[in-house]
Amino acid sequence: SALTGIGESVAETGTVVVIQGPRFSTRAESLWFRAAGAHTVNMTLYPEVPLAAELNIGTVNLSFVTDGDAGLAPVAGAAPSGEELSAGLVFARLREAQPRIVVAIEAIIRALPADYAGRELIDPAEVAAVLARTV
Repeated sequence: SALTGIGESVAETGTVVVIQGPRFSTRAESLWFRAAGAHTVNMTLYPEVPLAAELNIGTVNLSFVTDGDAGLAPVAGAAPSGEELSAGLVFARLREAQPRIVVAIEAIIRALPADYAGRELIDPAEVAAVLARTV
């Protein structure tokens, strides 16, 4: 994997719960999501990924975990570490991780074969017909 080659940990598969955001899950939601088999909670994989698939456009999910799950926290409103969950915490962690994220994106791009094509889920002629329509 491109990411293990640069020392990043990788989960090859997982179940994502997509919520409307921006917001943090409640403690009850987090426990419910985990009981349902979720590994992560995200706000940006839907509808983008299914819409891209409908156009036969390949996608890669690169997720960076910015905060621990509220369901693991020792008290409501805190991260598992005990820190207060806040947008500031998320933005600070993203700023700190930005160099790693850029290196990861570069590694993924380098790993793509020159002849890469997304999975063909819909006949390309049908995709072209939809895209040719005007609103």
